[in-house]
Amino acid sequence: NAGYQEGKDFNVEERYKNRNIIVGNPETAEVIVNRIKQSKFFLYIQSKECIASKWSPWELGYAYAINKPVCVYPIEKVEGKPQYLDLHTCYKEINDVVAFIKQNIV
Repeated sequence: NAGYQEGKDFNVEERYKNRNIIVGNPETAEVIVNRIKQSKFFLYIQSKECIASKWSPWELGYAYAINKPVCVYPIEKVEGKPQYLDLHTCYKEINDVVAFIKQNIV
C-alpha cells in the first residue's frame, strides 16, 4: 500500500466491527464521512457487490459533493450499471488507475 491507508467496507474501525451496520445509522455515516474527508481521492471499485451495496452510491455521492477526485475502476462486467457512475471518469486499465492515484497523492 506504499505507506497509505485505504478505507474499505470490510476494514472499519475496531469499535464498529461487532455491530450491525445499517443504512441510515448516524454513527456509521459519521465514520464514513470522516474517512472520506481525510482522503485525498475516492477510488470506486465497480463490482456486482459494490453496485448492490446500499452504502456505495451514498459514499460516492458524498465524495463527489465535497470535490474529491473520483476514479471508477470496473473489475467485472455488471449488468444494469447505475447512471450515476456515468458522472465519473471510468479507468479500464490498471495503469491508468495507478497514474490517477500517483497524481492525487501529492
